Amino acid sequence: RAIMAGCSRSGLSTFLLSPGVDTGPLLMQKEIEIGPDETGGQLHDRMMHAGAQLLRATMDGLDAGTLAGQPQAQRDGLRRAPKLGPRTRRLDFSRPVQSLHDRIRALAPAPGAQCQFRGRRLQILATRRTDETVPQGCLPGELVLLANGGLAIVCGDGLLECLLLKPEGKGPQEASAWLNGARPLPGERLLPVE
Repeated sequence: RAIMAGCSRSGLSTFLLSPGVDTGPLLMQKEIEIGPDETGGQLHDRMMHAGAQLLRATMDGLDAGTLAGQPQAQRDGLRRAPKLGPRTRRLDFSRPVQSLHDRIRALAPAPGAQCQFRGRRLQILATRRTDETVPQGCLPGELVLLANGGLAIVCGDGLLECLLLKPEGKGPQEASAWLNGARPLPGERLLPVE
């Protein structure tokens, strides 16, 4: 969720259990920087390793008696993060480029952000921002060929270059391979999944 929200950092905490949800005394914390193109899968793997190290340091501190729990700040209105459901995976290309880039990388490699092309589901697994301008008269979701031969999608405020896609029933494909197989016509668009 941190990547999807556009955050540049996340974190790990160890704490003692108490009857409430996430209310026990904090023992240790570690801040984790999120790279501008880092995916949810990459962040997960880095946090898994950092979490193991933090847990080991916490256990060592508890064994040595050097850790004293600090009360967690109690904030009204805090809620659990909602589960990732089908609507979370849905891409709406009328949204800004950065918002779509963050959603796509947050959901990569799984469960994957998705749209549809010619009535079939299409996952978009990797993108990057581009400074090329949107051709006149293009609509959100429209596919555009870039000067470098790459594939871009028209978004609410610019173009998003598509690097890796996964058509329904197939494995991941680089954009060039997908273009060769799909052969989109001028003006064809990627649409939200219904």
